[in-house]
Amino acid sequence: MKKSVLALCVASLAASGSAFSATVYEKDGTELNIGGRVQAVYYSNKNGSGENGYGVTQSGNNDSTIVNSARFSIEGRTELREGIYGFAFTEWDATDSTSENNNNGNDKFKVREQFVGIDFTDYGQILFGRAYDAVKAVIEPTDIFEDYGCWGQPGCDDRRSGTFRYIFDNDTFYFSASLQTAVNGAPVGGADDDEMDIDSGFALSAGYTTPEFGIGALAFKVGYSYLKGQDDHGEHHSDVKDMKEWAASVTWGNLDEGLYLGVLFNQRKFKYRYDEDEETSPERTLKGVEAVANYAFESGVSLAAGYQYQHGEDKSGEDSEKAIVRKVPVYLNYNFNENFNVWTEALFDAGSSKDEPDSAIYSVGARYSF
Repeated sequence: MKKSVLALCVASLAASGSAFSATVYEKDGTELNIGGRVQAVYYSNKNGSGENGYGVTQSGNNDSTIVNSARFSIEGRTELREGIYGFAFTEWDATDSTSENNNNGNDKFKVREQFVGIDFTDYGQILFGRAYDAVKAVIEPTDIFEDYGCWGQPGCDDRRSGTFRYIFDNDTFYFSASLQTAVNGAPVGGADDDEMDIDSGFALSAGYTTPEFGIGALAFKVGYSYLKGQDDHGEHHSDVKDMKEWAASVTWGNLDEGLYLGVLFNQRKFKYRYDEDEETSPERTLKGVEAVANYAFESGVSLAAGYQYQHGEDKSGEDSEKAIVRKVPVYLNYNFNENFNVWTEALFDAGSSKDEPDSAIYSVGARYSF
């Protein structure tokens, strides 16, 4: 059967780090794939969630620890008509009682992404469910680190339920559009507690990739998103009136071979509902820049370094509070084969605001992907 760009689409929507799916069933135009990973990571002290900690683990601020986790995915695909396929994808995270996403002391097994859709091969794909919005493809090119990436991004893990998305990608031109339906407690990085009760929203992104020259192809992407907060004054409502985001990225090269360079510009602006005490509408603006360089050797070794900057400002009336984050991550990875890799990574402060952690931290991990 003819393969479309669905596999690339799903791989980009799903989390990185697993050798995407092995086919366990294929007959009469229908196939079933499974994938996943199991990993263990040692974190140095200062990674903890205490005061001035980074929140990577649930250990104390001055404790070092090993955190293990797993991920499992299932993808199905069936031919509906010639050149048209139905598909479904679901992925779960399984964390132990010390992982950052587990605060109740018990093991957790929760949905990461989950959607169904239709693949029209040369005309793109549509999907419905829990997924990233259209801007994700713009901000992900600099998210190449295991543990210490995305410090320059207001939000990089905004997988939301109630999403409808269209994706077109022919390796030269890229276009994606998404619609967001109402959902309570949706992940929105940069909002209070990184959550927002959403009424509706949309996102758009577009890109162009040149033919290869020098170290590889040059790719440009831009995107914009808008979210409207709920205002029903009932049990669920949002203090956020709306959120506007724009992003632009440029990459050159290939992450899997030779030199890869990437840069990202990203901004989110939140408007909050009217503050009667201040007689104004508070605002929060987060502006970020990320730059990365990675070199992948034929031996399976890859080296990466980056610079991550974010400027945050909260304004209410004439009052203003600012915070600046400047981080430098360094990463060394070795792929024994497509199923097993080990890595070590460190994060250094490069002049952040005084209320930001300034201690160097590191991690060492091993992962089996299937």
